[in-house]
Amino acid sequence: MAKMAGVSYATVSRALNGSDQVNEKTRQRVQEICDSVGYSPNALARGLVTNSSNAIGLIIPNITNPFYPEVALGVEGEARARGYNVFLCNSNFEPERMESYFRILIERRVEGLIVASVPDAARGLFDFYRKRMPVVYIGSRPADEECNCVATDSVKGGYLAADHLIKLGHQRIVFIGGTRTSNSQIDKLKGFRLAMEENGLQPEVRLNINYQYNKRESGYDMAKVLIQEKNPPTAIMGSNDMVALGALEACEEYGLDVPGDMSIIGFDDIPYASLPKIQLTTIAQAKDQLGKIAVDMLFKLKENGLKNNCMKEVLQPELIIRSSCRKL
Repeated sequence: MAKMAGVSYATVSRALNGSDQVNEKTRQRVQEICDSVGYSPNALARGLVTNSSNAIGLIIPNITNPFYPEVALGVEGEARARGYNVFLCNSNFEPERMESYFRILIERRVEGLIVASVPDAARGLFDFYRKRMPVVYIGSRPADEECNCVATDSVKGGYLAADHLIKLGHQRIVFIGGTRTSNSQIDKLKGFRLAMEENGLQPEVRLNINYQYNKRESGYDMAKVLIQEKNPPTAIMGSNDMVALGALEACEEYGLDVPGDMSIIGFDDIPYASLPKIQLTTIAQAKDQLGKIAVDMLFKLKENGLKNNCMKEVLQPELIIRSSCRKL
C-alpha cells in the first residue's frame, strides 16, 4: 500500500492511526487504497504498538438469569460511548472457568476488568491482579473491603421486602434460595431478619441443599416442600426473581392461587416480573446503572494509575408493588 500511495510505510501507519503528522489529502489517499484492496488494520498488532487494546472484560456468573444481561447492556453502552469494546464471559459459577477466562482476557490485553460475583476459590487471583490493573466488582458486596465495587444496598432491599409482607398482615414468612452464601444473599437475609425481629416475628430461612446457587429450580423445589407442610406459610420471599418464579411455578402446579393462597415477593425486577400473567412484587435494582457506574469507576482507576484503588458506590433498591402479594 505504501508503494501504491507513493509514501513511506511510516506514513501509511500514521495515516491509519489518525496522526496529525499526515495531511488530509494523503490520509484520504491511503484510506481509498485500503478500501480498494479490502485491507483492515490488525487491532491486536496495533495494540502491541500503542499498548492499548481499547477493550475491557466483563465476567458474569449466569447468562440465563436476565439480571446479568441487563447489567451487561449498561456496561456495553457506557464502554462504547468511550470508544471501547467489551469481551463478555459467562463463568457459570465455576471458579476454574472464571480463572480461565480471566487469563484469556489478560492475554487479550484488556485495559480493565468488571466482575460480577467472585467465588472465594477465585478471589486470590483477582486480588493479585487488581493491584496491577483496574478491577471493579459489581452487583454484590465483596468480602474484601479494600476493593472497588458498585452494588445495591441488599440489606435495605431485604428489609423492604419483609416489611411489605408484614404490613400486609403476614406473620409466617419464609426466605428461600440456594445454598450459596454470596455477600448479596447474606445482606438480603440480614435485612429480612431485621424486619421480622423488629416486629416480634420469627424469621424462617430455607436454603435448598440440592442447588448451590439461586436458580429457578431451587425456588421450585423449596416451595414444593413448604406447600406440603401441615401449616404452610402465607408468604414466601425469593432470594432473587428467578427463585420467586420457581415458587410461582410450584404454586400453580399444586393448585394454589397467588396471591389468594400464597403471597410471593422477589428481588431484582427482571423483565419477566412485570408480565401480565406473572405480576411479581419485587425489589428493583438499577441494573443498567450498576453497569454504567462500574465502567466509569474502571476509567477513573485507569486515569489515576490505580491510586484510588478502593472506590465504592451503593445504589438504593426500590419496592415494586404488583399483584403477587395480598393483604390478609
